[in-house]
Amino acid sequence: MVPSLPSNVTEAANRASFGHRTGVFRSLRTIPARVAWVIAGLTAIVAVFVVVAGSVAGGLLMVPTALLLLVAYRYLLPPEGGRRWLAAYATGFIETTATQARMARWSDVVGVELDPPPLSGFTLGLNPDPDGIADPGAPPAPPIVVSLTELQPRARLVEIVERHVPGTIPLARREVWHQQGRRGSTLAAALCALVLVPVVALAARPPEPGSAVDASASASPTRPVPTTPYSFYVAGPESTPTNQPSIPAVDPGATSSGPGVVASLPKSVYDYGDVCTGSVFTAAPAYGAPAPHFVFLHQPEFYFIVPEQWESSDPALVQIVACITVATGSQVRICKYSGDDGKVISQKLLRSTWDITVRETRTGRILGHTNFRGGDTQCDDFITTFAGVADEIQYTEPTSKQLQDSIGRYVQ
Repeated sequence: MVPSLPSNVTEAANRASFGHRTGVFRSLRTIPARVAWVIAGLTAIVAVFVVVAGSVAGGLLMVPTALLLLVAYRYLLPPEGGRRWLAAYATGFIETTATQARMARWSDVVGVELDPPPLSGFTLGLNPDPDGIADPGAPPAPPIVVSLTELQPRARLVEIVERHVPGTIPLARREVWHQQGRRGSTLAAALCALVLVPVVALAARPPEPGSAVDASASASPTRPVPTTPYSFYVAGPESTPTNQPSIPAVDPGATSSGPGVVASLPKSVYDYGDVCTGSVFTAAPAYGAPAPHFVFLHQPEFYFIVPEQWESSDPALVQIVACITVATGSQVRICKYSGDDGKVISQKLLRSTWDITVRETRTGRILGHTNFRGGDTQCDDFITTFAGVADEIQYTEPTSKQLQDSIGRYVQ
């Protein structure tokens, strides 16, 4: 709990008819500005590294925690010598500590001493005989000194003293301490702004790749599930997939083995992925024979399911290659799943843009090109894990109609 002004101070002020209260000041622990900057600045730097390393929550909380500790040290812990209060009223003030209190009227102040920064001395001199009962023949007693040095906020206290005892503080000294007060406010705002540093680091951090897919998941008999981590480029909602390379038409009867021209069938249908990067296989069957025209789907970093009858594991039967690129965009929703062990796994469902170019394996000729956003925006019915770890992201996939319009019509 933040310490507050003792209640008996208000009662004493009322009995003395001091009038309305004009300010409350208390002693605080001192934290040099340089020390505060070093602590908060180093914390912000460490927080950036923590966020980049992957511990987002820990990194984002580090700077606010450091600032709260500084505030607690300054305001909650009593300064050396104990807590002191000064309550200012219209006609007087009350200074109090844990063991004693002093009351005085502003009319009893006979002098004010205020040091310029970086010195912090601030004292009032009080008339030692305000009631005039001292022996007139006795030597005059020195003023009673009341220290205001540790009381805060200093700029406001200077203003209060000058208001009640005008002309006792030089104008230049008042201005210096007002400027000091503004610097203190600026420093506090700047320290609070350091909270944004790890937030900026989080915004600039590249997205984490998803985890590997469980090798035990069901897969198409002709295309195994990838076991390498996803490594998609994450772009905005309007991102454009990488353009397909331009491939010159090749004479189907050519027997040359020049650059990009393969005169024999590949050993595996997966070699047909080279068609997307400029190669052709002149021994492959020509497109145009009676359907079905079997297709090879070239998208090694993304797994999705098409009708089984569209594909073949025999290179001698594959007539076309679907070259597929995928770009992801904004978040659609959060998908949550629970397992037998009671553990809940959450995944982000991101929008995806699909760019599909269908080429003939024999010549590289483009048969069709489509670009669309994945229309299936529902969460997967279930997910699989690899070594107990699941992906962090799902992607919207093509609907059956989108697959038919972009690939199926060239197969059937």
